[in-house]
Amino acid sequence: MGGVLQDVWVPEGTYGSDTGTPLETVCNQLLVAAQLSDFALYTPEASLQLLGKYKQERQPSMDALSSRALGRGWEVRWKLRPDTGDWGFWLWGPDRAGTTPVWTYGPGDYQYLGEFTTSLENVRTRVEVTYSDEEDLDAAGQPKRKTVTREDTDATDRYGYRTSGGVALPRTMWLSEATTGGIRTHDEAVRLAEAGLADLSTCDVGASVEVRFHPGLELADLVQLAPNGYHFTTPQVLAVRQVTHTLTSTDAKTRLALKGKPSIGARQWLNRNADGYTAPTVAFTGPAAPSALSVTSSVTGAVLLFTAPNVTSGGSVPEEYELHVGTSPGFTLSAATLRAVSSSTRFDLTGLAAGVPYYARVRSRDRKGNVGPASDEVALTPRYVEPRLLQPLVSLSQSLLLNSDFEAANDAGAPPDAWTMAAGVWGTDIALSSDAYTGSRSVVLVNNGGALVSGAVSVRPGGRYSIDMAAKVAGTFSGLLVNVEWLNASLTTIDSSNPQPSNLAANTWGYVRTVVVAPTGARYARVRLSKLNGNGALAWVDSVVFAQVDSVEESPTLVPTVTGYLNGWTAYTSNGRQGASYYRDGSGRVHLEGMIRGGVGNTVAFNLPRDYRPPATRDFAIVSNDGPGYVEILGNGDVRIVTGSATWTSLCGISFRAV
Repeated sequence: MGGVLQDVWVPEGTYGSDTGTPLETVCNQLLVAAQLSDFALYTPEASLQLLGKYKQERQPSMDALSSRALGRGWEVRWKLRPDTGDWGFWLWGPDRAGTTPVWTYGPGDYQYLGEFTTSLENVRTRVEVTYSDEEDLDAAGQPKRKTVTREDTDATDRYGYRTSGGVALPRTMWLSEATTGGIRTHDEAVRLAEAGLADLSTCDVGASVEVRFHPGLELADLVQLAPNGYHFTTPQVLAVRQVTHTLTSTDAKTRLALKGKPSIGARQWLNRNADGYTAPTVAFTGPAAPSALSVTSSVTGAVLLFTAPNVTSGGSVPEEYELHVGTSPGFTLSAATLRAVSSSTRFDLTGLAAGVPYYARVRSRDRKGNVGPASDEVALTPRYVEPRLLQPLVSLSQSLLLNSDFEAANDAGAPPDAWTMAAGVWGTDIALSSDAYTGSRSVVLVNNGGALVSGAVSVRPGGRYSIDMAAKVAGTFSGLLVNVEWLNASLTTIDSSNPQPSNLAANTWGYVRTVVVAPTGARYARVRLSKLNGNGALAWVDSVVFAQVDSVEESPTLVPTVTGYLNGWTAYTSNGRQGASYYRDGSGRVHLEGMIRGGVGNTVAFNLPRDYRPPATRDFAIVSNDGPGYVEILGNGDVRIVTGSATWTSLCGISFRAV
């Protein structure tokens, strides 16, 4: 049977899985692949060993099974099955903690004690297992290389080499990833290290004895030899390593080779020791360094090309390459500097800030994750945007703001170029929309937790600036808010102007147009878009033109009917008339229009916003239902109807220079 397993080969294939497949399952899959399902393994206890995905080379069936089992501290062997009484093909793990013998031989029971030896040759008091931990990934998503160590300090003290300083050095076996059958987690590595240490950390006593015919013994059974007073004076409990039965016409004898305790043979362990003599060494140095790095700078990025290392000059074969980027020369490579991993000799970098110095190095790593030395360092110099590089429909001529039409949106997961989220989440609270006033994109404000701000542009204190943008609301309760934020030289907000949209019909594009004046101390301005009212009340914005003005005239802003009027005054709208409104013309003068009613004389009807107030109190003659009237407009913005009519009072014709 053993010859069949050695002569029939397992074909190439992939076994195990990313989540781990039990060792016994993989072994049975190998038998099925070799068409030897008749040899299904008997596994009386679960191995608790999980195998990750691996490629099985074409190999004799017995060798394939043994390499998988021995790599986890188990064996495949023929043993008597207690459930059937027949011989079976076992996946077997020795009872390394066993101490109870199945049989005791007295001095008169054993004969021909051919040898009784001890040896330190195969003793190891420290076991190291190196593996790739698939439960702990690096920044590139690759398993980290780790080593688990187990040591029997008592055995080291007893069997280790003792230096002149009295320090006992451990006798070490190193099991590398290439010889452990695909260890992939910390727990698996610990189990293997502890199994190896249990099998190798004792000085084995060996004995060869002949006893009366004893057919019931099996390999790895424990037997006890009672002391004979000559070879040994204390009982010796040893494991059966070999059984030979001799039958003649007149007699029957059993010869036993005994040694140590139940375990996998020491040579089977040591044949997998990665010491460079008994098994292939797994390189820790990795491939050589890449060379000939060249850089082509691009807008907010760069293209980096390099030459792969020459494997004939030493080191392992590179499987992929790590790109590390730092902001200072001579930076230290770490998980924080790892920007990308690629199997090609080209990296395309994006997301770098123009004008900021960057430095890059590349290093190789092989299929085991071993990294080599880094390449020479190169400098990266991301370029600024040039007009010839602008996308179609992107305009710079009308507005001081970059990307005022939202057409440049090169990162699908981020706001349009040159715009940032000041609050909320991009894609949830504010997003791009194909419902555009010009071009192909606008922004839609969805929830009231979001705020989108433009890049800051230079302004002059006292300078007059217009904001002219297209806007649309899904309903009258969308509550679109437009703010011009004024920043000082340190880019800290010192004030804001609040031009509010008016007369925006639902689901129809309209305009927000107004003129604002930069306050004292302002050096920069930016536009802030947000929404006041509830989630889901949509508002769209497009083509945000912010410019310095000489002769731009605003659209009139109506005084809000509910919240704007004071002291009983309200809008008079008979026969198509409108309530009170105000605007500023291109020369900076403020104009009032419209009619009001309902109030009493000598009271304030409403208050003008800051940018629409006179430098001092101004007096104006008006007409009303009762005849001529008189209005005061104070420097604080109060519009006082000194004399007028509760039936109707007209504000048309009032004009003054704003402060």
